[in-house]
Amino acid sequence: MIFGDNTANSATNNPRYRNALQKIDESLPDYICGVLEDECSHATFINAFLVAAGKTPINLDPFRTLPSVPVEGAENLGRLTNLTNLTVDTSYYQRYRQAGNPDFGDAFPQIVNIVNQPTIPTSGSIDGDELCSIAQSAAFHFAAIEQAGSSLYNSLLTQVRA
Repeated sequence: MIFGDNTANSATNNPRYRNALQKIDESLPDYICGVLEDECSHATFINAFLVAAGKTPINLDPFRTLPSVPVEGAENLGRLTNLTNLTVDTSYYQRYRQAGNPDFGDAFPQIVNIVNQPTIPTSGSIDGDELCSIAQSAAFHFAAIEQAGSSLYNSLLTQVRA
């Protein structure tokens, strides 16, 4: 879960990043904020379930081990996810246009290679084409998460350790 991370704050409170996102789709900053709200509601639901089951609610603050980004609009509270150096799976675009099923091991080609790229501004001095590139990577990232569905959860589940 990414709740409490800087993406939504950057999208809402950083006018240059918001503008770069809106050049892709005018509702993209609002979509990013909606994703954050969804993640927060998921966390609230999970904690309410744990309390109802007589368990201790979770607190992810100890896992905020990544530094916050030093840009306008971002809160300095530490990060749970590294959106400053992300590799994005863009195969989702082909997944529904070709035969096969990723849940059964089928692989699909990338439509563009986004490797070790930021999806949020990492400095207040970033602007122009570099900021547009960051916004474009973010747009691909959110589409990949949205389209991955259960395939994403299945692939992550194998990496969970108790």
